[in-house]
Amino acid sequence: MTQPFYKICPTCNTQTHPDVMFCTNCGGSLQGSPVHGAQTVAYQQNPTPAQPTYQQYSQPVQPPPMYQANYQQPIAPYQQPNQYQYQVPQGYVAGDKNKVVAALFAFFGGPLGLHGFYLGNHQMGLILLLSNVVFLPLTCIFIGIFGYALVGLVCLAQTVLYLVASDAEFYQKYVIEKRWF
Repeated sequence: MTQPFYKICPTCNTQTHPDVMFCTNCGGSLQGSPVHGAQTVAYQQNPTPAQPTYQQYSQPVQPPPMYQANYQQPIAPYQQPNQYQYQVPQGYVAGDKNKVVAALFAFFGGPLGLHGFYLGNHQMGLILLLSNVVFLPLTCIFIGIFGYALVGLVCLAQTVLYLVASDAEFYQKYVIEKRWF
């Protein structure tokens, strides 16, 4: 094999690039090997390359002393709390308040506040009922139509929110906390 410049591995007599620090064939160190010029060198290659030897450790490898002083085993893996995870309360009965019934009340009887009274949120039920009473006479001058449209959008949004919430989330948000949204 002829190369312009090369190193010869002292272990397996393989020619390598002059910038390589370890032999690509056997893994031996080439640090002390001289760089040879553009000449043809005859050599005998080993039929089986030497296998690298591995040191067997009887104990686990310890960190260097400068790192041992501040090294501590982790106490427990960090878990970020899930602020949106809802747990079903102890006294919850599955048939107590149904989210589908509340969604039907919000869709069909929303301006009358039926879903508010069903969920126990009497304040929401009264506000929606009184808005219905106020906007009724104002429909003759077209202001009431916008009021009815606003109440209808609120009730439609509540219908969707009731249906997409899990049972535990529905019970926590709308029955216990009595939220509007």
